[in-house]
Amino acid sequence: DKPFVNGALPADVTDGKAIFAIIRKDTETVMTFSVPVDGTYSIIFKGVTDNNGPTLQFMLDGNAIGGKVNMANGGSGWTFASFDLGKLTLTAGVHTLTIRGVDVDSESPCVMDRLVLVPTEPDEPTPEPPQELIFEFDTLTYTPMPHWSEIPYTHGALPEGVTDKRVANMSLNLGEEVSVT
Repeated sequence: DKPFVNGALPADVTDGKAIFAIIRKDTETVMTFSVPVDGTYSIIFKGVTDNNGPTLQFMLDGNAIGGKVNMANGGSGWTFASFDLGKLTLTAGVHTLTIRGVDVDSESPCVMDRLVLVPTEPDEPTPEPPQELIFEFDTLTYTPMPHWSEIPYTHGALPEGVTDKRVANMSLNLGEEVSVT
């Protein structure tokens, strides 16, 4: 319940204070926060990792956000870290953040500094793949007509449904060219 002081916390931002918590597997802590304006926000969690610590899953208003956050840093000692939980469109008003332990049953602590909402633009929609324009060789016009041409030419190795097993069969000699329209 009291602010925890840790040297890894940036003093200019938090006065070196944060919440020291033990969040075991399948336990959670809940906080509420107020968003002043409708918008899309990058959601960033900041805290201090240690040699060991829990893996956390974040839920906003009951929906999982971001990937799992591992608060163990593999032996680097107390280290201030920032975790990007993704972009979300939020309405103005009160929202609930749930932080749940998803592994580590032991007394592995973590230091939670802050949740940062950065106003941003929504992710650009993923463009639809361009519609393919397919020009089958068996329906094109050749100038001059290639030698040994039989259009359409059928062959058993051609996949069914892709080319109707028809292609252009041609023979070109060195130095010759054929224009296709």
